[in-house]
Amino acid sequence: MNKFLRNWGFELLTPHKHIDAEGKIAAFCIVYTATEHVELESNGKTMSLKPETFFFLPQNCSFSVPQPYHYAVLVWFTAELLANHPQLMYYINQSLLFQDKTGTAVDNHFLPYDALLKQYVSPLLNRKVNPIFKKNLLTNFIEFIIIRSLLESDPMLIENTQHQYEKEIASKFSHLVTQNGQHDITVEEYAEQLNMTKRSLDRAIQTVYGFSAKKFIDAKITDMAKVRLRGSAVPVKNISQDLGFSQESNFTIFFKKHTGVTPLQYRESSSDLPEMSTAN
Repeated sequence: MNKFLRNWGFELLTPHKHIDAEGKIAAFCIVYTATEHVELESNGKTMSLKPETFFFLPQNCSFSVPQPYHYAVLVWFTAELLANHPQLMYYINQSLLFQDKTGTAVDNHFLPYDALLKQYVSPLLNRKVNPIFKKNLLTNFIEFIIIRSLLESDPMLIENTQHQYEKEIASKFSHLVTQNGQHDITVEEYAEQLNMTKRSLDRAIQTVYGFSAKKFIDAKITDMAKVRLRGSAVPVKNISQDLGFSQESNFTIFFKKHTGVTPLQYRESSSDLPEMSTAN
């Protein structure tokens, strides 16, 4: 299974790794060069990154790292990972960091290599560390480097208090979708629970996450399905019913549309893997 079908991951660009993602990637990507000069191809453009650089690539980009490196790091994530962090998603969608299709480089003046290695890299690559802890740690890492990079490159965004109303709506909406966990609850029904119109809810979610409320629901349900398929032997039929699908076939069509594989294929491919991809 293509690792970029996962909604988050972290790995070293070590000599046995070759990153070739020429197809459009749905995830946001961050390359950290650590102590090395890194050459990569981004949307057909050759980029040369100096040591101690964070390089931000937007969704739907294509890139490749033609040669291996010993210390450079690749992080990727989708909005699913940050569904409970509307403020951070707002920064991601509104800032300059992820706007350039060929990538944006920011010098690392705020997190020494030794500290980054100890606090983040080592535990994230340790297979004995609980995957849930890794997920939370990676979220904290992404939040830290994005906010500190914004302070370096786009400081006015941090000070900007616009769209606070939309962020509050997005937070409440995310909580409701997670709490209900049902695919068959419509955007209109959620809007009614929040005492607002569907149009207002869609506008708020679009402002914060960069896509519609319906797509947000689909992303959350897909993420819930992945967790259950990966973490249990519960029959697919039962999972589909729990998530609000009237028939297992409808769930299969939905899941394949959003991941590229069927529920059974996903379970089989991820049965012996932790939640995120790590180096061997």
